[in-house]
Amino acid sequence: MGWAFSRAKIIASVLALGAVAGCHSRSESRSPLPPGLFRITASGRDGTGAGRYRVFDDGRCAFSIAIGPDTGNASGAPFAFGNAVFEREAQADCTRFLQALAPTLGFKGALPAAAPVDQLLVGITILGTSQSRVSGNPDLPSSFASDPPGPWLVTKLFLADGEGEVYLNLDVRDGRGEFSYKDEDYASVVVSELARVLLPRKEPSKK
Repeated sequence: MGWAFSRAKIIASVLALGAVAGCHSRSESRSPLPPGLFRITASGRDGTGAGRYRVFDDGRCAFSIAIGPDTGNASGAPFAFGNAVFEREAQADCTRFLQALAPTLGFKGALPAAAPVDQLLVGITILGTSQSRVSGNPDLPSSFASDPPGPWLVTKLFLADGEGEVYLNLDVRDGRGEFSYKDEDYASVVVSELARVLLPRKEPSKK
């Protein structure tokens, strides 16, 4: 991919989001969440300089997303590219969350059996910061605009070495976020990869 993630650019983006979250982390709506949407709170920056956000729903689902810088040169690049890490939480169960999310991404059938991991590394492209919703379908990435400015960070995730893509959008001011449909052809890979970190580990059977 020709876009490289500027360390300064991504750190500035994450710092700006974290600062807003510190002021507004309790302002999220408590109305029922539609499929694919979740609540977020900022939980500070880790030792690598990544911005860390705790994701949770109205049930037992909870996990963390850390957005971190890369060392690439982004001089003149229209977008910023780097890495993000999904991290599971002990005792959390995101089965129902993923079951509701999967059809919105074009996935059909039962959730796949996936080898569990504690952390899932993905690529991320920041498509826009300080974005606002515009009139139209709120589920489409094209429904974001920079004028007027708003609270949304609009990104695209690359899973399984780019075999799957999905949009991830975060509104730290109001404590909400969403996964958004990219292409039905990516649905199986995206859901399978998310299942690795979102579905609970199966307890070994007792003999």
